[in-house]
Amino acid sequence: MLEGKILVTVGDSITYGADMDPAGIAPDGTLMTYGWQIAERNNMKFYNCGISGSTMQHIEGKPDCFSTEGGRYTQLPDEIDYLTIFFGWNDCAFGKLGTIDDKENTSYYGGFNVVMPYLIEKYPDARICLIVPFGCDEGHRDAVRLLANKWGVACFDMCGPGTPFFYTKEPSVNVDPWVVSFRRNMYQANGCHPGYKGHALMGRALEHFLRGI
Repeated sequence: MLEGKILVTVGDSITYGADMDPAGIAPDGTLMTYGWQIAERNNMKFYNCGISGSTMQHIEGKPDCFSTEGGRYTQLPDEIDYLTIFFGWNDCAFGKLGTIDDKENTSYYGGFNVVMPYLIEKYPDARICLIVPFGCDEGHRDAVRLLANKWGVACFDMCGPGTPFFYTKEPSVNVDPWVVSFRRNMYQANGCHPGYKGHALMGRALEHFLRGI
């Protein structure tokens, strides 16, 4: 049950709610992101820990890397029931993928391998969920699937069959180009970030998924 639990969402500008259209901005200025919507429907305590431009891996010149030693992954709330981790766009654009065995936070794989044991140990009862990023290359999508399996946590696959999409699916799904264009215009604010409808689409699907883990 999600009712009354603590939800924390970490990630980049998508999680933060960048470029949100007016329909997704509350009167007090709150961005009604996918996480906010899940929490609102279920009377959850919610922390949005997304930061625009941030990455999972440490990249020189980018101050908001999640896996930086003593950084964001060590500064989350003391109590968490549900934790979603959603990185990829900036890592794909500015960093390197690495390999599943990387132990340093200078690659995408390595960043996850640094933070996951810490988070699992600090929040042993939390439901941790990695989110496969839409729009990134195949290597980064597969990395999240493999990392979720390696660390024994849940994986919400934005790009697989049966889940909503904003930008693309796996090539094998063969989504018709017309519907890709139509739904991009409907659900995305700028060709990258979801608008309010996009956050609502993702939020409903993710909420259903979280109820099952």
